[in-house]
Amino acid sequence: MLWLAPALATLLAQVTVANWNRARKHHPITLNFWRCIPAFLCFSPALFISNWPQQASFYYASILIGVVSAAHTITIFYLAAQFNGRISSISTNFTMLLSYIAWLLIDPAEQQKFLSNPWQSSLISLCIFTAFASTFFMRSHKKDGQKGYLGISILMGVILTACTIVGKQILDNDVSKALQDQVLILGFIIFCTQLLGTGLILAIRHAKAPSHSVQHTPVHLKTFSVWVLGLFGALGCVTSWAAVALAPNPAYVSAICMSAPILFLFYHKMVGVKDNANPVAGTIFTLCVVTIILLEVF
Repeated sequence: MLWLAPALATLLAQVTVANWNRARKHHPITLNFWRCIPAFLCFSPALFISNWPQQASFYYASILIGVVSAAHTITIFYLAAQFNGRISSISTNFTMLLSYIAWLLIDPAEQQKFLSNPWQSSLISLCIFTAFASTFFMRSHKKDGQKGYLGISILMGVILTACTIVGKQILDNDVSKALQDQVLILGFIIFCTQLLGTGLILAIRHAKAPSHSVQHTPVHLKTFSVWVLGLFGALGCVTSWAAVALAPNPAYVSAICMSAPILFLFYHKMVGVKDNANPVAGTIFTLCVVTIILLEVF
């Protein structure tokens, strides 16, 4: 259960990042570029690690994860500005379900565990599928999917699943100095890739169209949002990959992070943000996540 603490910390970071741009309306690509600078600085101690991984596959995977992370974060900022924090984090639902199935199919240890504890494994599977289904009932009868975010969320869920599986395979699965170094180096490469990639996109966009008709709140390195999102992004990067590495199935981490829409539901009720989600479905989902944790403990 060593994965649970970093998974909960990831949930905190994800909630902060997912909701931050709802009211501020910064340009998603510009915001991601600037917030990568403080995040990258947080991982700069990786330069002092003498024993970097020797396998080229580690670096290929890290760069791939960096590219996908950039696309995912920009999508989150966009959906938060267009809708709200709950909607911006829906891709996690698909990541949870697909990661659970994928890891069960490819990991012999997980298959053996499933066969040796059929009742426990069946209950966990039931909770995973029930939690996934309940998130669809959280949407109201007004058909939120017509607003255009559902297709984006499905696509990001599929891509994030692939990166999650790849990331788990390149990391050690026990608490050790090696895992700490790997996560630090992985974060360094992820934010280096994001910084260079989004910087290149901004340079191309500026060269083609220096002025844009869509107005966004200005953002630069001195903007408060940049440092908040940079620090929480770095925190989430460390805790999420540590949790994925330590969890028996990476879907369990996504299940914890899927609690973000539930937290947003209650938060929106408190602050008066319009959110037509179904609290009954949210309660069912929460019970499923708690059951998964209890089954893993006992």
